[in-house]
Amino acid sequence: TGARRQTVERAVPLDAIFKAYHMVERRHPDYQGCDALSDILASGRSSRLYRRLVIEKKLFTEIDCSITGDIEPGLFLLRAKLSPGVSLEQGDEAIEEELRRVQEQVLEKRELDKVVNRFESNDLFSNLHYLNKATNLAYYELLGDAENIDKEVDRYKKLTPGDLQRIASTLFVPENSSTLWYKSVSVPQGATMKNF
Repeated sequence: TGARRQTVERAVPLDAIFKAYHMVERRHPDYQGCDALSDILASGRSSRLYRRLVIEKKLFTEIDCSITGDIEPGLFLLRAKLSPGVSLEQGDEAIEEELRRVQEQVLEKRELDKVVNRFESNDLFSNLHYLNKATNLAYYELLGDAENIDKEVDRYKKLTPGDLQRIASTLFVPENSSTLWYKSVSVPQGATMKNF
């Protein structure tokens, strides 16, 4: 019912921000959209968050998104390590600004096409070997129907920029989030990492 926040202090090299948003289960029609959003936002050097926050603004040294969840609902996870001298507040606001942009502006079709093409390629290669194919078939049978293995790529191809904007508008809301600020502190002289 409300945003959850926590700050911890540890003897780590850099400050970091971790965000988690509750998302749908694997069989939900919006699952593929959540997966596509995670890739558009932070998969590779040409992704939105990496390009804008790491390369252009130099606020972070690295940033990444991923999703979890199978039969049960999962999480949309975002992890970012701040550049030296950048405050946690400044980094968090920059992330929130980019997430708002995805909610308010329709994505470019080419961004979605790039992600869908990558998924199709990975899907093809993941089913080349007999063991992988058997494992994937068993997984889809566990989800309800082994024949859905042949429909997965089509589900991604049917996604539209408008679908992703709609999903982002319900996913990236404060009431659906948990944020952890991982604050770097120096180890007092004479202390060890173990007893600090």
